[in-house]
Amino acid sequence: IVMSIAAWIVIDRGLLDLDAPVARYWPEFAQGGKAAVTVRDVFTHQAGVGAAIGSITVPPVNPASVDNFGGISLQISGPGDVVPLVTLDGLGLRRCDFLKADVEGMEFDVLLGGEALIRRFRPVMFIENDREDKSEELLEFIASLGYVAYWHFARLFNPVNFAGETENVFGNIASVNVLCIPAEANSRIEGLRRVESSRESWRIAMK
Repeated sequence: IVMSIAAWIVIDRGLLDLDAPVARYWPEFAQGGKAAVTVRDVFTHQAGVGAAIGSITVPPVNPASVDNFGGISLQISGPGDVVPLVTLDGLGLRRCDFLKADVEGMEFDVLLGGEALIRRFRPVMFIENDREDKSEELLEFIASLGYVAYWHFARLFNPVNFAGETENVFGNIASVNVLCIPAEANSRIEGLRRVESSRESWRIAMK
């Protein structure tokens, strides 16, 4: 928060241009194909992303407890912190090559609020799809956007993990996602099972 406030102060003074490449102020940042990234692109947003502009509530959490904070779903009302709800279409992005959504059941809402962006830029998309009650609607919408989807399963425990942990506390739990490729790309994805029907269950595809 402090850095954001400081940045807006120098922007207000004309010392930092939001639409200038980050590399103008930090030349080394241009490495790895990032030369076109602007200052505006790297600002973070404390907001929810959904189908329509409004507000949404982040449920209260206790950071002192042991919990899966990354698995918390936002809610329309109730106790917690109210944050702005924005849409991808409303962000005014000038380019989008890759889109990832892992938002605990709100994936359809995120894509619906970004339909114009997706149709314009045709990004490759990596979308979580582990809610069986919402899967059919999500897969139908992805297909309606002109995408071919492939199931992707990632075990939560990787024996070759960075920390060198040998104990698998996750068992066989896997993250369930779909890799979505624009149909016009005519790409063949080796090693992943193509989604053949919106009614297809990840439980069957995983076998």
